[in-house]
Amino acid sequence: MNEILIDTNFYTEIMRGSEESRHIVRRAKKIVMCPIVIGELFYGFKNGTREKRNVEQLQDFLFLPSVETLSITYKTSEFFALIMHQLKKSGNPIPTNDLWIAACAIEHGLAVATNDSHFKKIANLLIV
Repeated sequence: MNEILIDTNFYTEIMRGSEESRHIVRRAKKIVMCPIVIGELFYGFKNGTREKRNVEQLQDFLFLPSVETLSITYKTSEFFALIMHQLKKSGNPIPTNDLWIAACAIEHGLAVATNDSHFKKIANLLIV
């Protein structure tokens, strides 16, 4: 596993000290985050009691040499629409934010590090 896109719950596990999650991150050559995950994290921080500390931890994490932040592109939007169409047609919708995360991962050929089982419904998406 060379490059992984970290989902929100996976990032949270890393910060809580999960050895399994940290092991996966250590094995990856590149760790990628997309704006959707970062937005979900900021939302969670605003609802918590340690917003300032959590924001500082996230900023430190994002500036690690092995971490890259993606942008949402026109191509990401095309993948989003395709995935959403396929899942809706098969009667297996998933949360909209997770569709965007999957679209980012597929566009860039990344595996998604997540604990959300509904990502398994998405064809051609690698999951860690």
